[in-house]
Amino acid sequence: MGILEFYVPVLGIIELAVGAIISIGIAVLSGYLMSQQLKKIKSPLGDDRPQTLSTRGDYINLVIGRRRTGIFFGWVGNRRLHTPSGGGGKSLFGSSAGSGGKIATADGWQILALGPAFALHKIWENGKTIFTGPITPETHPSGTRVDLGWRIGSFEIYWGEKLQPINTFLGHFDRVGINSRWPFLCYVVWIRKYLGLTSTWPLLEYELEVRPYQTSLTTPSWLDNLDPVTPISGANIGHIIDQLLFQKYPHGAGLSKEFFDMASLETLSNSVNFGD
Repeated sequence: MGILEFYVPVLGIIELAVGAIISIGIAVLSGYLMSQQLKKIKSPLGDDRPQTLSTRGDYINLVIGRRRTGIFFGWVGNRRLHTPSGGGGKSLFGSSAGSGGKIATADGWQILALGPAFALHKIWENGKTIFTGPITPETHPSGTRVDLGWRIGSFEIYWGEKLQPINTFLGHFDRVGINSRWPFLCYVVWIRKYLGLTSTWPLLEYELEVRPYQTSLTTPSWLDNLDPVTPISGANIGHIIDQLLFQKYPHGAGLSKEFFDMASLETLSNSVNFGD
């Protein structure tokens, strides 16, 4: 074999090896650059801890039963500064203060869960209880304002019925600008929420109860009616299964009942019931 005949295949192998190394290097570099970009982007899913801010793509809580849950903001605004003391018999929050203002308040739309909800039991602010209920759609219909005093603020609650009132406050052009019922969306709107000297929103958590609104699994569900029927007593396991499997998105998986033994599930619902 001549020298030229020996070196030609060797050079070919070296060329392939160099090409492979360059390709691997480019892939590694691309992966590194991509990872650095991903680190700058906050995952829309976040984690299971209560949130005080929202990003596009956040999921609305699906609550079944009674649980302590976090929120995300749909809108914030109307930040105001107030003098620490009114003086002269004037109300502390009678008007916005000038450059000497120290205490801040603001309005905010906080989305709690898919509704309709059955009861609001408690609210925490930075771990401290600021409201103890319960209140329900019967005692406080959607749109009712609850005043917790000037050191906390007031909130209007909307339970998430299909035909709950249109929120004209949020519908104003300088706020969300959409006049909607936001059906099946349980939320609160804080009015003049006390923020104190920091001017930042505290961590707010809510103990919310959502019960399946269905008296019979063999009849049309409450989601198919214009108005929900009377909720069952407690969280019935049969109705929970029915909601998760058969209700339409976003309440359930939307499966067809024709492939399931609904009579057995109905028997289970009538036999087992979790009370209050």
